[in-house]
Amino acid sequence: MFLDTLRTISAKWTGSLAISVVLLAVLTGGLACRGQSSGESNATTRDGSELLQRARAIVLEIGPAVLNRNANEAGSGDPGTIPPVDAELLIEARELLEILLADPRQHAEEAWRLAGIVAVQENDPDLAAYAYHALTKGEPSPQREGRPDELLPALSDMPIATALGSIPGQHDAFLNLYDQVTEGDIASAAELAERYLSGSGVPRNKRAALHWLNIAADEGHAEAMFRLGDLLGKGPDRPSTESIRWYKKAAEKDHPEALYRLGMYEAKKNEFSSRAIKYFRRAAESGHAESMHQIGIHYGDGTGVSEDRAASTEWFQRAVDAGSVEALNALGTAYIGGKGVEKDVKKGFDLFMRGAELGNPNSMYNVGVSYRMGYGVERDDEKAISWLLKAANAGHESAKKALSKLGHPWEEPN
Repeated sequence: MFLDTLRTISAKWTGSLAISVVLLAVLTGGLACRGQSSGESNATTRDGSELLQRARAIVLEIGPAVLNRNANEAGSGDPGTIPPVDAELLIEARELLEILLADPRQHAEEAWRLAGIVAVQENDPDLAAYAYHALTKGEPSPQREGRPDELLPALSDMPIATALGSIPGQHDAFLNLYDQVTEGDIASAAELAERYLSGSGVPRNKRAALHWLNIAADEGHAEAMFRLGDLLGKGPDRPSTESIRWYKKAAEKDHPEALYRLGMYEAKKNEFSSRAIKYFRRAAESGHAESMHQIGIHYGDGTGVSEDRAASTEWFQRAVDAGSVEALNALGTAYIGGKGVEKDVKKGFDLFMRGAELGNPNSMYNVGVSYRMGYGVERDDEKAISWLLKAANAGHESAKKALSKLGHPWEEPN
C-alpha cells in the first residue's frame, strides 16, 4: 500500500527533475540497487560517476572566476583580470547540483565543492553552510555579514583527503530514514520532510518536504496532515483554503494543534460561533493548554457560550496547570478584579510576575502597572518603568504609551 502511494504521488511530480530522482532512488533502493542484477547496478554507478565527473569539470572551469570575483569584492583583486562567469555554465551547474543533491546517495566530494561554488556565486548562505558542513564534518561555516564570501577559499584550500568520505553524521541519519521509507515506514516519511524543511542532513527544500508530507498524509499520518496545513498557509493566523482542508483531516484524527487552529479560524470568522468552542473542547481533552485558555476567554466574554465568570476562571486555572503562559496573565487579571473568583490582588500580582518572567509582554505590562499603582505589591516607580520598558521592547503598544505619559518616551532599540 505504501509503495503504491509512492508510485501514485510520483506521477503528480513528473515535472520536477529533482523529485523524480528522489523517487527513483527510493523505489529502487538507492544506488545500492537492492535486488537488481550486477549489470544494472554497474549502470547506475557509471551514470552517477559521469555526473560527478561533470561536476568536477565545472568546478575547475568556473571556480577560479568565482574565487577572483570574491577576492575583488574583498578589495584584494584586480578587476581587469577577473574572467567572467559563464552564465550558461552556471545554469548547468545548478541543474547538475539539483540532481546530485536530490539523490542523497549521490553525495560526494565533487558535489559539495560544486555546491560551494554555486552558493558563493548566487549568494546562497544555506547552500554554502551545508556544503562547508559536509566537507568539514560539522565545523561552523565561515561567513561575513551573512554572506558566504569566505566559503570558496576555505573549500579550495581543504585537502582532498579531508573532504573525501566526510559526509556528516546528520546525513547518515537522513540516509537511515531514507531506507526506512523504502520499507514502508510512514512516520519516517514525515520525519524526512522535517529534515528537508530544517536542512538537517540535506539542503533545505520545501518542495521535497511537501512531497514527503503528502505521501505520509495520504497514508493517514496526522502530524503530516497538520504540517501540510501549516506550510500551505501564510502563517498560523492566515490559513489558506488548503490549510483548513488539511487541518480538518488532522482534526478527524484528534490532532490537538489542528483542532486549536480550527477553533481560532472559526472564532475569527464568527466570534459568536459555537463551532470554535467545540474545537477548543476537543483539543482541551488532549491537554492542549492554549485551547483551555481560549475556552476561558469565551466564557468570560460570552462569545459562543453563555457568559460564566466562574467557568472562565476555572478554565484559566486549568490552562495554567497545563503550562499556558498566556493564561497566567488572564488568571492574574481575574484575581485582581475579583471576576469569577474571590478578589486577591497579591495572588494576581504573583501570577503576573510568573508570566512576565516567562517572557509574556502582557504580563510584563501588568507587572509595571502593578508597581506603578501598588496593586498587590509596594509601589515602586523605578521597577514600574523597568517592567514597562521590557514590555515595550517586546512590542506592547500600551506599555509604550504608558512610558511616554511617565516622561520616559520609548525608542526603538538599536
